[in-house]
Amino acid sequence: YTRSKQVLRALNVVPARARCRLRRMRLHQAARALHRTMAFEHLKVDRRGALLDVTLNRPKKLNALNLEMVRELQSAFDAAEASQGCVALALRGEGERAFCAGGDIVAVRAAGLEDKPTTPFFREEYALNARTGALRESRVVQCSFWDGFTFGGGVGLSVHGRYRIATEKTQLAMPEVAIGLFPDVGASLALASTPGRAGEYAALTGARLDAADVVALGLATHCVASSSIDEICDALAALDGGQPPEAFADAVDATLRRFQIAPPGAS
Repeated sequence: YTRSKQVLRALNVVPARARCRLRRMRLHQAARALHRTMAFEHLKVDRRGALLDVTLNRPKKLNALNLEMVRELQSAFDAAEASQGCVALALRGEGERAFCAGGDIVAVRAAGLEDKPTTPFFREEYALNARTGALRESRVVQCSFWDGFTFGGGVGLSVHGRYRIATEKTQLAMPEVAIGLFPDVGASLALASTPGRAGEYAALTGARLDAADVVALGLATHCVASSSIDEICDALAALDGGQPPEAFADAVDATLRRFQIAPPGAS
């Protein structure tokens, strides 16, 4: 056994049990760091009660994702998963105009022109998208507030999460199809899962969907007034995080439904 460990160490191979320990250590370290500093360059993060309130904080760029923000979001998700008890993870955007207007294509283009690698951004962004779907099986309940522009990468960051909340300002689209890119970030799956052929139309044209559209298509799980988001987050913070995960998820749903409104323009 000792010899086996020496061989594995020489080959830089980490056994599965050790990998699990390393992951737990990394998650707990992330949680301690988050609780200690709550400081990021591109995010605002506030932990109170059962709520981890994460705000994308690049309002001048309509909260567009860059590589640094993607990595900061991974760290925030690490902290949420390492927390004791269940956590409502609220994702929202700074400013009045956007949740997230997608990836920062200007930054990606500039990197390409300077012969800098652009693969890391897409690789890590797609990994983050996959993680939001995997959170459904954890004690973390993601609640994304589509309060304004929700384009491209902003869709991928949220549409796979448990609860997607529209407001009267929601404008959801995959505008990258206009420059020849397929609907990535898992949006092809989400749009293909909608009733009829509306999702196919949105995928092929990049058409913008408003609150009534995303609710009717099942992309949004709730619709609330933009002005009520702060109050909703306060109510989520007051929930009992010691409940079993499914009971907690139901309590989050019930809280969101207390603030539900009819989507503007819905017939």
